[in-house]
Amino acid sequence: MRYAWTKAHTKHLVRMLGAVLGVSVRGYYSWRRREPSKHALEDARLLRQIKRIQVDNREAFGTVRVWHRLRRQGEHCGVNRVQRLRQIHAIQTERRHRYMQ
Repeated sequence: MRYAWTKAHTKHLVRMLGAVLGVSVRGYYSWRRREPSKHALEDARLLRQIKRIQVDNREAFGTVRVWHRLRRQGEHCGVNRVQRLRQIHAIQTERRHRYMQ
């Protein structure tokens, strides 16, 4: 998190920002060169599927229904992981109102 903030504000001296945030310059540049982890790549793939499920179902599915759909498609993931990805990326169920006459 600190490295990402430092990267966003690179117009300032990295050394000064590193001292303020408590990170080393070497650690920052090492972090920039690092490849995404296997877990991060898997999250990105899973997120694409979650978004597709939401669009296909008119954004009417909550976390549990999305998770059940993923399980039926052969994905092995937990409901908490689906919930975390939905929260981080602000994927919400669109509430539809029923009107009484």
